[in-house]
Amino acid sequence: MSVLREAAESYMSCLAAHGSRAPAQLLPGGAPEDVRAHIESVGLEPTDELVEFFSWQGGMGGDSLTLGQLWIMPGFLPLSITDAVQMYRLYADGPDWLPRWFPVFEDQAGWFYAYDLGEFRGAVVLFQHETGQYPYVFESLAAMFSTHRAALDRGAISVDSEGVLEQDYERLSAVAKELNPKVPWWSLPE
Repeated sequence: MSVLREAAESYMSCLAAHGSRAPAQLLPGGAPEDVRAHIESVGLEPTDELVEFFSWQGGMGGDSLTLGQLWIMPGFLPLSITDAVQMYRLYADGPDWLPRWFPVFEDQAGWFYAYDLGEFRGAVVLFQHETGQYPYVFESLAAMFSTHRAALDRGAISVDSEGVLEQDYERLSAVAKELNPKVPWWSLPE
C-alpha cells in the first residue's frame, strides 16, 4: 500500500470510528490511466500521488446527508476527477489562481485545497477565494491526511452529534506545525 493510500485509509477509518458518515459516502475513483488523461487534458503533468488520489476516490455521494456531514476535512469535500477538471478550467484563467494548481478539495464557496504541479510540486495550497491569501499548508496529500488523522486523535478535530466535523483551529495549527515543519504557514504569527 502506498504512503498516500495508507494515510487516507487510516484517516477515513478514524473518522468513521468517531461517528462520521462521510467515509461511507466516498465514491469509487477512476482508472489511473483515465485520471492521468483528465489531468493531462488541461496541460498539466500529474504526479503519481495525484493520480492515486483520484483513483482512490471519486467525490462524494450521500444525497440524504447535509453538506457538513459530507466533509472529510473540516469544511471541505473531495472532488471527483471530472469536477476537478471542471473547477480547474473555471479558475485557471482567474487573476489569483496559478495555472500549476490542480484542485483536490472544495468548500463549495470558492475555497479549495489545490495540488501544486509546478515549482512546489506535490505541495498542497489553500486557495482562499477573495482573501488574497494562498498559503502552502502541506508538503503532500499524504501529509495532509496524516496531519488530519493526528488532529482527530488529539481532539483538534472532532465529530459532533450530527456527524459534522468541527475543528479547534489553534490546536489544529499546533498539530500541523509539529507534523509539517518545512511548511512556513504554520509558524507565522497570527
